[in-house]
Amino acid sequence: MTKYQIFKFNSGFRYLRQTLIIGFLCLLLSIGYAQFSPGYSEAELPSKYTGLAPNSPFGLDFGYSDPKSIGPVSQDLGIKWIRGIQVEFDAWDGNPQTLRNRINTLKSYGLSSLQTLFYPQDWKEGKLGPPKNGDAYVQKAYDWVAATHDLMPYYEHWNEPWVDEWAWNGGTAEEYRDIIKRIWNKVKPQFPNVYLIGGGSLAYNRDIMYAKGNDIGYVDGSVNHAYAFPSPNTFHATLMQLTLDKKFSKSQGKAGAWQTEFGTYREMFSSDKDIWVARTIPSSFLLHMLAGHYAQRPVRAFWFNWSGHGMHDIKDNEAAKDAYRTMTRVLEGTEIVDDVFPQSKSMWGIVFKNNYSADNRARAAVFVNGPFYGDLGNPWTPDGGSQAKGKVPSDEYSGTMSINGSGIQVYDYKGNRIKNLSNIPLTPVEVVYILADMPASQLKQILKNTDFKLKTEIKVTALSLSGPVIKGRTIDVKLENVVNQPRSGSLKITPPNGWTLSTNSREFKNLQPGEQRILSFPINSAKNGDNNYNLSYSLSINGKSSPQTGSWKIQSAYAPKKTINVDGNLDDWSDIMATTMGDGTYKFKLAWDANNLYFAAVVADDRHEPFPPFNPSYEWFRKNRVDGAKGDDNKDGLFINIDCTKNNPDDLLKGHPLYEKALAADVDYEFFTTYSTGNNSELWRYRASGTNHQGYYPTNATLNPHLMKMNASPSGGSEGKIQFSRSGNQTIYEGAISLSAIPELKSELSSLSPGNYYYPNLAWRVNGGNKGKKFWTIESGQWEEGGYGFVPQWLSGGLVNGGRVISRWAFVNGDGSTLPKAK
Repeated sequence: MTKYQIFKFNSGFRYLRQTLIIGFLCLLLSIGYAQFSPGYSEAELPSKYTGLAPNSPFGLDFGYSDPKSIGPVSQDLGIKWIRGIQVEFDAWDGNPQTLRNRINTLKSYGLSSLQTLFYPQDWKEGKLGPPKNGDAYVQKAYDWVAATHDLMPYYEHWNEPWVDEWAWNGGTAEEYRDIIKRIWNKVKPQFPNVYLIGGGSLAYNRDIMYAKGNDIGYVDGSVNHAYAFPSPNTFHATLMQLTLDKKFSKSQGKAGAWQTEFGTYREMFSSDKDIWVARTIPSSFLLHMLAGHYAQRPVRAFWFNWSGHGMHDIKDNEAAKDAYRTMTRVLEGTEIVDDVFPQSKSMWGIVFKNNYSADNRARAAVFVNGPFYGDLGNPWTPDGGSQAKGKVPSDEYSGTMSINGSGIQVYDYKGNRIKNLSNIPLTPVEVVYILADMPASQLKQILKNTDFKLKTEIKVTALSLSGPVIKGRTIDVKLENVVNQPRSGSLKITPPNGWTLSTNSREFKNLQPGEQRILSFPINSAKNGDNNYNLSYSLSINGKSSPQTGSWKIQSAYAPKKTINVDGNLDDWSDIMATTMGDGTYKFKLAWDANNLYFAAVVADDRHEPFPPFNPSYEWFRKNRVDGAKGDDNKDGLFINIDCTKNNPDDLLKGHPLYEKALAADVDYEFFTTYSTGNNSELWRYRASGTNHQGYYPTNATLNPHLMKMNASPSGGSEGKIQFSRSGNQTIYEGAISLSAIPELKSELSSLSPGNYYYPNLAWRVNGGNKGKKFWTIESGQWEEGGYGFVPQWLSGGLVNGGRVISRWAFVNGDGSTLPKAK
C-alpha cells in the first residue's frame, strides 16, 4: 500500500549513459519546455517528449516525490504523472504557496500530479480510519482545492477506504459516501472545473461508492488497484471501472479511470523475475489504454513502483526501465485509432496515430496472451497458494509473425531493432512495436493480413458428457479459432481404453476468427467406470507442419429429474452419478423437480473450519471478515455457480465487440452452503440477477433479492432446505434451493418435455477440505479467463479464481438413460 515512505534519491548514477542523458535533459530545460526534436530518422525510435502531457496515461508511484530527485528520473523514463506532491495533507499548515511551489516545480519537469487528500490523524478509533472530525476534514480539502485548482485540478479523496480495513478502520460505507458527498457539495459550486477522484477498487466502487438504492455518484472518476498479470481480465476490470463511472457518477466519469497502483512484482515469477516484470509493463499499460479508447474516457495508470516497497521496486531493474523508456518514446503523443484483433483470444493489436507528437509515423503495438495458470496469491504474501501449477506464464500462444510492406520498422519491448520482418518472435505478453511511414488505416490493414504462426491457433476444449455413458451419447469437443485468419483442418481423438467410436476423426472448414464450433463423436460401445475418462487428441491445421496435441480427463455432469428427501441421508442419491474433484476426495451431485434444485456433496475434511451462525450485525462482519469482494477462503464451504440468464441486467458490457474475448459475465446466481458451528446448516446467496454483481460489505446497498443468509433451514423455508452432517473425516452437504430463487432456470426446466435436455453452465467449488480449494471449471478443463466468475470479486473471472463459468451441465427431464435429440 502507498504510505509515502521517505525516499532518498542517489544523485550519483551508476552508468555514464544515464549521466549523459540527464545532462542533455537539463540543457533542454534551460531553454524552455523542450519537446520533440524537430526531425526524426525512419530507422530510429521517436524522440522523447519532455513537456507536460496531462492526457498521458504514463504514471509511476515513487513513494517520495521530491521533484529534485524524481524529476530527472521521470524525464529519463518518459513519466508524465505522479501521485502526491509530497506535501502531507494532515501536516499542511494552510499556506497556499507551499503547495503551489511544489506543483510548479513538478511541472517544470513535465510532471502532472494527482493530489492526495487523505490520512488526517484525528482518527475515529485511534488508528488509521475515518476522520473523527468530518467537518474539519471537508474544510481542509476545500482549502487545498482553493489553493491549487488553477495549477493542477485533480484530487483523490482517500487511499483504499475499504470498509473496516487498514485505512478505514471502524469505518462504514455510509461514512465514506457522506464524506465524498460533502466534499463535492463544498467544492464544486465554487470550483466546477476540478476533478474529484474516489473509490479504492473495482469491487469497492460498485458495492460502496455506487451502491444501488443510495444517494451516490459524487465523483468525476474512480480509483482501482490492479495488481495482476496483464490478461483479458485486466482489460475487463478497467473497462468495467469506466462503465460504472459513466453510468453512476455525477459527471458521467469525465475524469476517467485512475489506476493509482497496479503492476507485477518479482516474486510472482519463478524464473527470469526482472525480465518478466519488464515484459508486463508495456502490455499492462496497453490494456488500460485500450479500455479508455473503447470507453471514450482518459485512463491514467501509475506503475507500482520505483522504490519505497522493495517487492515491487523497479529502480534496480534495468530491463524494466528500458521497457518503460521504449514504451513512452513510441506511444507518448499518439492516440489509439483502432483495435485490430477484437475477436482473436490469443493476441492484441492496437494501432495509433499522431496526436501531439512531432513524429508523424503510424504506430502499432502487438503482443500475444500468456495465460497464467499458477496461483498468484496475495500480492503482499507472494508464496502462492494450493492451486499453483507453476509461476511462469504459459507459452501456448507464443510463435512468430510476418509483416509485408515498405517503410516499416519493428522494435522489441526494450527498443532493440528487429530486422527480419518475416520472422518476428512473439513471447507471452512481450510487446512488439511497429512504426510505419504511412497512414494509420493502412498500417491497420497490413496488421489484419499479418501471418501469425502460433503454438496454439485453435483452442480445443472437451465438454462434460451429458449423462451416463451409453451407446449413441457423444463426446463433444469445442474448437475456437484464436488467431486472425480462418483455419481449416481435422481433429482426431483417442477415446478411453475399451471405448469405440463411430468415427475418431472429424474435419472442420473455414473456422473464422473467434468462431466456436462443436464437433461430436458418437460412442459405439463403452463402460461406465468411476466417471473419470481419459482421452487425447491431435488437431491438424492445413498449412501448419506440426499438429496440436493434448489430453483431457472428462466426466459425466448431469442433473436428472428426481425429487430428493433432504434429510442428511444420501441413500436416495445412489442412482445418480457423482462428479468429483481432487482425485475423488470431493463428490458432488445434482437433481431437480418442479420446485427445487437439489444438491449433495461429500467432502473429505479432517479439520472442518466453519463460519459461526450468520448475524447481519456490523460487529459479526468485523470479527469474521466475510466479504464477497475479497472472498471467504478462510472458512470451509461449498459454492454453486449458475449461468442460465440470457439477458442479465447486471451484464453491463453485453454486446461489446470484445465480449467473448475478455468481458463475458457468466454468472447469474451464486450460492454458498455452510455447515456452521453449533450444527447450524445455512444457505447463503452471494449473487443473483439484479444485484449488480455485488459482493457483500456489511453496509452496502439493500438489494432485492437480499444477499447473504437465505430463508432456508434444516426444517425448510421459503427459499430452500439445508441439512448437513459430519461422518468421520467427511462433511456431508445436502440441500434444496427453491427454483423460485432461480426464476430463469425454473422457466427453462418447466418447459422441458420428457426425455429432453437443457444445457446451462454450472460449476461447483469447495473451500477447505483435505485437498484445499478446488474449482470444477479447472477440474473439468473448461477453464477460460473472462469478466466475472466465482467470488471473490477482486480478480473475479481470472484464471486464479476459476475463470469463467462456462462448464456445461446437462439437465434432463428423465433419469439420463435417453439421448439428446439430434440438432
